[in-house]
Amino acid sequence: MKIKNFVTGLLAALCLTAVLCPAALAAPVEDDGSWDKIIANFLDKYEDRNKSCSITLGYRNLVTGEEHFYKGGEYMVTCSMYKVPLNMYFTEKVYNGEMDWDTEIGGVKYSDILEGSIVRSSNSKSELLINEIGTYNDYRRAICQYMGEDPDTVDAKYYENNFFTAEQMIFCLRTLYENQERFPGLIDRMLEAEPERFFNYHEQKYAVAHKYGYLSDPSYGKRYQNDCAIVYTDEPIAIVMFTDNSPDSDNALADYCTLMADYAQSHLKSTASASPKPAAAPSPSASPAAGASPAPSPAAASSPTPSPVPTKSPTYAMGKKVAEFALKYVGYDYLYGGKEPETGFDCSGLVYYTYGCFGYRLDRTAAAQAKNGEHVEPDALEPGDILCFYNGGSWIGHVGIYIGDGEYVHAQNEATGVIVSALSDVTCKIEARRILIPGAEL
Repeated sequence: MKIKNFVTGLLAALCLTAVLCPAALAAPVEDDGSWDKIIANFLDKYEDRNKSCSITLGYRNLVTGEEHFYKGGEYMVTCSMYKVPLNMYFTEKVYNGEMDWDTEIGGVKYSDILEGSIVRSSNSKSELLINEIGTYNDYRRAICQYMGEDPDTVDAKYYENNFFTAEQMIFCLRTLYENQERFPGLIDRMLEAEPERFFNYHEQKYAVAHKYGYLSDPSYGKRYQNDCAIVYTDEPIAIVMFTDNSPDSDNALADYCTLMADYAQSHLKSTASASPKPAAAPSPSASPAAGASPAPSPAAASSPTPSPVPTKSPTYAMGKKVAEFALKYVGYDYLYGGKEPETGFDCSGLVYYTYGCFGYRLDRTAAAQAKNGEHVEPDALEPGDILCFYNGGSWIGHVGIYIGDGEYVHAQNEATGVIVSALSDVTCKIEARRILIPGAEL
């Protein structure tokens, strides 16, 4: 895919001071539900009334392929969004067996670099990855494959500084979503990033796997604030927004995310049944299919199989009800980002939904759920306890709910859906958490 640059005459410098905004609209455009009309009103509020700013936008329905852009080919300051394709390059090396999570780059394990680069947006850890590839141009050439570009024919602006276009970032997110098995752990880390800022500045209804970027440049009087994301609406969407000197970029980013999620929901084109069709549950010891989303995987450290609980705690009856409730969904579909039975579940979505039905609001991702509640020793497990599985390195990649007798229920992957598995088959390290409070009643 060759992406054309739609804007000419821009200065090839970081400040991009020559960007011009369209003339302000005399009045809001009547919203007929089309993408163009929705965006016209959005721009009237955030760009056209602020002449010193520039905004570029991208949208793609990752199921139907519907795609829209506003100034999609214009090169903009990327800020930290470059960390998505950068980590695609290295997670694909993990997938291909060229390295593993414990491989040290600049003296730091890659599992820690990935968490720092994506979740905490660490520039220093990200620079370790760039230096590992080679020169700045080597790095930009290496990630061209994820941007839909030929490194030898891409516009020269691509190499001049930290610039990307909305079209390139949408292609990047599309590649990530459609080939998740090639980039293990990356979307999970994006789901953990900045739960209350950028696209998440306002409370969102759907899970948002995003990588934000922010840069304030006083020497040029410029402020850049961007975000790119996979939003898990019923038909997941990829969205991107660049802002250059927008005085209200916090609200603009959050409003754009909400608008695009609402647009996607109102333009559903999937003919699939709203209700999942349970399939025959595989045997409890079924192994993950090749290319499936992360589930418990072998690691150097292993946990002993829990022995039967010798003494029942005051919450045992409650936990048993939680476990029995979760078992109702055995055979339901797996959906990455899913957290309700109508669409299907991912691993943390099943845990989130189950406990939510009992009045407990847990964190949404596997890694975050590993910090909910209290630690439980492996020999003291009770039904309802959350099992958190380390995915090879030092981070949690999968969760399930213990149901007793050495078994647990979990949304494993797209090939198996929600199943019951035996702890005796697990070879990775496990962290167990107890959510239920002693003395509480259902």
